[in-house]
Amino acid sequence: MRSQRVYQDCAVELTQLDINGKDSWSLAFEATGEDDKLMDNLQAVASQVFKTYPGSKLQAKDSFAYPSWLSVIGE
Repeated sequence: MRSQRVYQDCAVELTQLDINGKDSWSLAFEATGEDDKLMDNLQAVASQVFKTYPGSKLQAKDSFAYPSWLSVIGE
């Protein structure tokens, strides 16, 4: 399942993956627009998403770059 929305020139994508019966999620942000506003747009949208996210608390220790995540799910 994949969901994507655009807020203030920032796309937010949330994807649920079921691999071998184990759920995993991918959350991505992509800022567009004027260079001098990219970081501000990204931070504003990410802050709003994290404030309103109804699921489990997102923690850096559970965040992986794609190659690392592939090795984790392969265990």
